[in-house]
Amino acid sequence: MVTMATSTIAEVPHEEIIRGAPLRRPEPPSRSTRISTSQGAKEPPHKRGAYISGRRSISRWHVELAACFVLVLFAAFGNQASPFASGSSQTMPGATEIARDDPGVQPRANARMALVIPARPRIPPMTSREPFGLDTMSLMSGGLLSTWRGVQGAIQAESKVLARCRINAGQCPPVAKNFLAIVAEGRAHTGRARIGVINRAINLAIHPKSDPGHWMAPLDTLSTGSGDCKDYAIAKYVALMEAGVAEEDLRLVIVRDLALGEDHAIVATRLGQDWIMLDNRWLTLVQDVKMRRVVPLFVLDRDGLRQFSHQRTYSNSAIPFGNVARIRSESRIS
Repeated sequence: MVTMATSTIAEVPHEEIIRGAPLRRPEPPSRSTRISTSQGAKEPPHKRGAYISGRRSISRWHVELAACFVLVLFAAFGNQASPFASGSSQTMPGATEIARDDPGVQPRANARMALVIPARPRIPPMTSREPFGLDTMSLMSGGLLSTWRGVQGAIQAESKVLARCRINAGQCPPVAKNFLAIVAEGRAHTGRARIGVINRAINLAIHPKSDPGHWMAPLDTLSTGSGDCKDYAIAKYVALMEAGVAEEDLRLVIVRDLALGEDHAIVATRLGQDWIMLDNRWLTLVQDVKMRRVVPLFVLDRDGLRQFSHQRTYSNSAIPFGNVARIRSESRIS
């Protein structure tokens, strides 16, 4: 112990002993130092502690300096109040202001985001020129087409009577006045309200009566005060047209009612991207895709008669369209 203490004091410089500096315990040699010492390769005193195994040693002063540098970085960028932080600041503009001032920033940002987020294809809403989202094909002959041509002729004849009534109301027949009153009430509204007013007025003006073989124009139906589904539909078709609905947005549609097992005539009018169905059995307006247990068969309008092709499955139908050919052949509307 005495020898070790003496050797330790001897290694301390004379100036530190005089100043009264505390004695420093020598650090134990590292493994690499012990290996080199055991092999007899002693380092010069002026290089001792500078390099160990060819690499620079890290002193405690270097560690404290690195820790201080980390604290400075954290204070600058980690603090929310710091102007260098990612949050907004009162002195420096945010990313929104920079993007607003530089129009080229946003396209570049969108391009980078496109590389990260996969693009989703936009699926346009299903729209169709015809009700129920189905395609149609024209029919150039048949009894139903001949009947519809006759109805169109009667509608044109009654339109002349309505035109004279607008010019001279004193010579207007009472049935024409009643019909024009329904038209005027519809004209006082727009959009869905106009459709609902006319649907309600016609439903209340006609009493249901089974008459499968007779198609009548509106004034004939109102004069008798009774008719079946197709007579309701024809009266609504003309009333909507007289009230200002474009004729290309009007259809008279024949469907097979699966619940009753019979054909049924309704009016379809286009409102925006939707087809609204007018039925004499209820006052509520129903969208075509919400009609249950029906199979569309034919559509009649100013262009004539067309037949639904049923190439696309109607989700609300209760039967597959493979049976449509049989249903169409059993149609009893004539």
